[in-house]
Amino acid sequence: MDDLTNVGDEIGGHLIWHDDGRVWDLGPPLVDTDNDGIPDTLTRSGPDGLEIFTDTDHDGEIDKVIAIGPDGSYESTTWDDANRQWRATDTGRLG
Repeated sequence: MDDLTNVGDEIGGHLIWHDDGRVWDLGPPLVDTDNDGIPDTLTRSGPDGLEIFTDTDHDGEIDKVIAIGPDGSYESTTWDDANRQWRATDTGRLG
């Protein structure tokens, strides 16, 4: 399943995340982070903090993940399509 063009349409608008050879259906996006009228982001919270999953190019696949720890630390990773791997893009602390 290398070419998942428009996969969001195939499974009812859900966002898909590829991680360690697995494919995860994260559910439908709920937030429009770039104000273009198309929901592109969803969040998941747990004891380790908050994760924000975004599909920046609207192809149904997650290509940006931001993890925020309970202590305010954060790290951002972005999918590098050319190298077909996740790469760290930012780290820091909120507040």
